[in-house]
Amino acid sequence: MAQKNRWRLAQEYELQWWDGYKQNIEWYRDFSRIVEAATAPYLNLSSGTFILEIGSGAAGALTFLDSWNKYAVDPLEDYFAGQKRFAGFRDSRVSYLKARGEELPFRDEYFDLVIIDNVLDHCEFPGKVLDEVGRMLRPGGVIFFRQNVYLAWGRLIRRVMELFAVDRGHPFTFSSTELEKFFRRRRWAVKDIRKQSFRSSWLGDLKEGTLKGYLKAALFVTRLRTIYVLADERESG
Repeated sequence: MAQKNRWRLAQEYELQWWDGYKQNIEWYRDFSRIVEAATAPYLNLSSGTFILEIGSGAAGALTFLDSWNKYAVDPLEDYFAGQKRFAGFRDSRVSYLKARGEELPFRDEYFDLVIIDNVLDHCEFPGKVLDEVGRMLRPGGVIFFRQNVYLAWGRLIRRVMELFAVDRGHPFTFSSTELEKFFRRRRWAVKDIRKQSFRSSWLGDLKEGTLKGYLKAALFVTRLRTIYVLADERESG
């Protein structure tokens, strides 16, 4: 029950954050290009590619991917769909659904590409989300997985913050080692890793010029934005 309440608290935080977000969401265009470039060596993206984005938010990276088979899920979809500033930006070819990553309404082995961008630390049961991804991914399918990770000291401080719900929006914190164990357990091959350096991330915290940024830098609670390109290497039957 405590974990359920913690997840609800995170969802409330996420809703408040988006409700206060007044900038445009053109950055989804750049995000789409990042996904495209990272997965290109391992996936022939075409109009027939079946794509799913878990935790798509206001529009999702799949907005600018050229396919007629695009699906996006988010537990706050009712909110996003009701916002004209977001709805007008979306691609009409995308089917947006309200759903949680732990329980997805798609059949087995349905998708060629699954996109998960900084979602796992917001979930109630991260392992179940990854299990669902494995269930729906076709043999030979690709996962674009981007997640903020922390080194040992930062992870320790973050765990204390989680215990007392200091950061309401993120019930979980991950290290690269922990994530890679998750991947190996599901027999996903790591095709590519792109990790931001600690130095550049730490300097970025300082350059924010905010109290939050200074505190993160002073405590060395620096997040490293990391991209994994994963592949399910089962042979198609």
